[in-house]
Amino acid sequence: MKQKIKRPSWGKTLGITAALCMGLGVTTSSLAWIPAGDTTKVTEVVIWNETGSQGLLFKLANGNYCYANPTQSPYYNSIVTQVHAAYASKANVAVVCYDAAENIGGYTAHRLHRFVTTN
Repeated sequence: MKQKIKRPSWGKTLGITAALCMGLGVTTSSLAWIPAGDTTKVTEVVIWNETGSQGLLFKLANGNYCYANPTQSPYYNSIVTQVHAAYASKANVAVVCYDAAENIGGYTAHRLHRFVTTN
């Protein structure tokens, strides 16, 4: 006796596919980054020295603020040194920050992902 295989209806298949695509869209948008462009300059630096503070915040020439928190990065001291050196020397930098903005000490800023000094 031959068994008949029941295939899912197209409506159900499309519904599952749409749900998966929407789920992937939500996931990837939360991981997106905001590049500052090809290169930019650091125009302002704010640093808090108190224990439990927000850490380092810096403004880019395009008006975006990025921050680095001492509790979130094992390279925090290196980041502070690089940002201050780039600010003092007015060096070009390539900066990539996460898309999600947060209130850091009254500034709307994005968490730093990558900071590279270029020349």
